[in-house]
Amino acid sequence: MTTNFGQLFRDWVSDVSEFPITQMVDALRGRMMELNYTRRVDSSQWLTRLTPSMEEKLQDETSKAISLQVLHSHGSTFEVRGEAVDIVDIDNWDCTCKAWQLNGSPCCHAIAV
Repeated sequence: MTTNFGQLFRDWVSDVSEFPITQMVDALRGRMMELNYTRRVDSSQWLTRLTPSMEEKLQDETSKAISLQVLHSHGSTFEVRGEAVDIVDIDNWDCTCKAWQLNGSPCCHAIAV
């Protein structure tokens, strides 16, 4: 199953491009319904609400966090020392490495806190 819906949709459109518009729309609707059903069935077997790829990324970040040293600065701000020093603000979901803001999932520094 592809995760790039744009490419998948372009492929579907090229498959039905010769159909009259009403048949084309109906064929595309049917394929989207099938895709939604397949993804729903697949995701119902996951152990957590996270996707398997996100689970793996979180596990990688957790293993990196084990070796980091955490110092409480003030309030919800922490200094995390590893190869570099990063500042984590838990309340604002902010880290100076910027990975948390870019990915939307906690970086190893935030996990260490």
